[in-house]
Amino acid sequence: MTDPDQTQIDPFRELNRYDDRTEDWRSSTVYESPRRTVANGWAKFHADRGCGSDRVYYVEGSGSVASSDTYDYDLRCWSCGYRVDEDAVLFVGGEWFREYGWRHFGRPVDDLSIPADRVLDLGPDPDQNELIRALNLTRIERKASVFGLSFGNESYDDCEDCGQETFLLFDGRCRMCYDGEWTDRMQQTLDAAERSIRERNGSFVHRLEDQIDPLSIKGRAFEDKILWRRHDAEPVPKLVEVTQCLTDDSDGHWEYVLTDMAHTREWRYHEDDLADCFWDTGLYNGDHDDRIRDVWERVRDD
Repeated sequence: MTDPDQTQIDPFRELNRYDDRTEDWRSSTVYESPRRTVANGWAKFHADRGCGSDRVYYVEGSGSVASSDTYDYDLRCWSCGYRVDEDAVLFVGGEWFREYGWRHFGRPVDDLSIPADRVLDLGPDPDQNELIRALNLTRIERKASVFGLSFGNESYDDCEDCGQETFLLFDGRCRMCYDGEWTDRMQQTLDAAERSIRERNGSFVHRLEDQIDPLSIKGRAFEDKILWRRHDAEPVPKLVEVTQCLTDDSDGHWEYVLTDMAHTREWRYHEDDLADCFWDTGLYNGDHDDRIRDVWERVRDD
């Protein structure tokens, strides 16, 4: 027996698989009243020309002499500026979205947003399962966003699987329990949360490369700076000191003269090689003598 609430056998078909979609003339499905506007329960995406924008609107046509309402309007993308043919538009809405689609996206059609790259992957006429997957992933990414996260005011929820509290849930589950499809945006959200937590806790390990780059200050090294050898194969001691900073007038690059801690041998390094072969210890000869001596005693035979 047919469900009395179902007014169409296949409500998904009306999204993009209506008759006359690809013909040379405009179809009544898109243009005649009630038009596929947000007010009538439809969202439109430009699924062509590398665009993917949701800024597709009806614009009154001025170049046609036809009197039919169907020819009084064009579809135009305000993001890229093109007039958009029907067969280049991804329509989402109608009865299908009211009955099924919103459950996967979690928001009404007037709040429907799909990332541009995902729109282009779907194309203007996706399979129903492909569209559902896109709506699900977009919902999970949106809910897991850390945009505007302020520690001290964050809210925590229980993971549906393990029951642990977390302020970052993926489809109702913490990262350890979530076993669904993982996207680049989810990883970016996780990375942003990790960085925020480290900064709140005063841990700056994520900035370590900047801190130990010997050229991190004004793009160069300085005299008396103590450097740490990065590679065991490099023919210098574990600790060296910068004793001279030389600039080449022909192209402006820097070269550095290094010595061992006893100042008995010297090596000369181009600035690019210096960055590749050494780390900055943060120590300067004359300011940290005791610390330098202690470190040197421990590594002098390496």
